[in-house]
Amino acid sequence: MRTAFVVPGRSPVWIHDQVRYEANRLTDDGRVLIAFTHRADCGVRLPGQVGDSTLFGIAPNGYPLWTGRATAALGLRRRHDSVVIVMFDRAVTALAIAAAVVAKMRREHVIVHDLRRNGRKDSMVRRFGNVLLTRLADGRVASPPGDGTTATMLFGVCDDDPQLAHLLIAVASAVPAQVADRWRFVIQSDDPSVAAAARESPRTDIISLVPGPIAPDLLMTSDVLVLRHGRHDEIASAASHRGVVAVIVGHPVAGRVPQRFDGVRLASSDVSSVLVAIESSRGIGDEPLRSAPCFAYPSANRRRS
Repeated sequence: MRTAFVVPGRSPVWIHDQVRYEANRLTDDGRVLIAFTHRADCGVRLPGQVGDSTLFGIAPNGYPLWTGRATAALGLRRRHDSVVIVMFDRAVTALAIAAAVVAKMRREHVIVHDLRRNGRKDSMVRRFGNVLLTRLADGRVASPPGDGTTATMLFGVCDDDPQLAHLLIAVASAVPAQVADRWRFVIQSDDPSVAAAARESPRTDIISLVPGPIAPDLLMTSDVLVLRHGRHDEIASAASHRGVVAVIVGHPVAGRVPQRFDGVRLASSDVSSVLVAIESSRGIGDEPLRSAPCFAYPSANRRRS
């Protein structure tokens, strides 16, 4: 089964991360195309990042995630079995409707994945457009209710690695006061020196220590995982496949390549590099941070060929 994603409008970084996760999951059924009608609202480009490409990444099963522009969203592409239209707060409803109409004319199965904030007040024209888009769609997946104030949970896998634990405490201490309430650092360590450093940190309100071994529930519910290079690389790959952002610290190419094809971030073993990696991973900006477990995914609506 071939699936096309349509992102109608200038999307924030977290939308890109969300779409990448969904696309990775749907490649289990076949090839996937992602059509962005606008350039991404990525803010400052990090050193080592390249410009726009026809390749969005490589899925865990080896399939490439191809990308397209507005012409692909409006039908200048091969026919697909399903078209997923991703709606977010700044999405262009007219483009979404046009993409849905074209998909219906091509007899493609249309699914609307609605990631907009619940309770947002829209104009009458926008509400009419939303009703029309819902009528055109064959299915709809919506985010569960939320107030958008949930803090982003970072889990540091630091068993037998007190140096990484101390580094994460330093990173938490360096988080600006303006965004400190958006983060929660959960650090796995039994080392007494780590506990002492956590008590002396100016950010004791966002730092928590948990004993080892690695707790599976923390791996499943965290938004960002931070791991040491060479120790838990398999956890980083599995986390990226689930949509959790993984940051590998101490990677030898971190100074040149900030992100792998599968979405895993790379950082050097210093505070500034890790801070940049975790902030860019969650797309801090005008959009509120959203917790990874708070999303509903359209994979349940897949039709198998």
